[in-house]
Amino acid sequence: EEVPKELNDARLHLLHAHDAARDCLAQARRSMWTFSQQPFEGEDLAALLSSAAEQLFSATAVTLQLQLEGSAAAVSSDVRCALQRIANEALCNILRHAQATEVRMHLTYRGCDVELQVIDDGVGFRSGAVSGRRGGLGLASMQERAERLGGKFVIKSRPGQGTRIIASIPLSPFVQTTAA
Repeated sequence: EEVPKELNDARLHLLHAHDAARDCLAQARRSMWTFSQQPFEGEDLAALLSSAAEQLFSATAVTLQLQLEGSAAAVSSDVRCALQRIANEALCNILRHAQATEVRMHLTYRGCDVELQVIDDGVGFRSGAVSGRRGGLGLASMQERAERLGGKFVIKSRPGQGTRIIASIPLSPFVQTTAA
């Protein structure tokens, strides 16, 4: 008996989506394990973020860009870990949900804080949909990580216009700025 073409197409689409979701989950688990094993002290934050993004998107056609602004500052391991995990969660969300073709990360060092922006050109969503239960554990954990260190976390998104995640975390008042 022959299966109608529409049902067969739907079946193939579901199988492809299942495989993609399984691969994404495996990549996310590997990245989280890698992040949890890495010594954060003294490592360059921009290099860590770039490496993580390249690892997650290596098997995709997504274009990645990392922009560094300001003089790189010594960042405590707590701040480095929080920003790295925020970036990882944002990148995993992009991989799973955004259908993006381009991802940009901006890391900006200011005198008293460091700001990370993760921007995609994907499908976006209604920002109000992330409040309450519908926001998901990942978005809540990103916000919690930033706020736990006295920082701010903002999500800007609109359907069809991509998403921008902004995390700004204060540097320790005793941080020394290094030459760029």
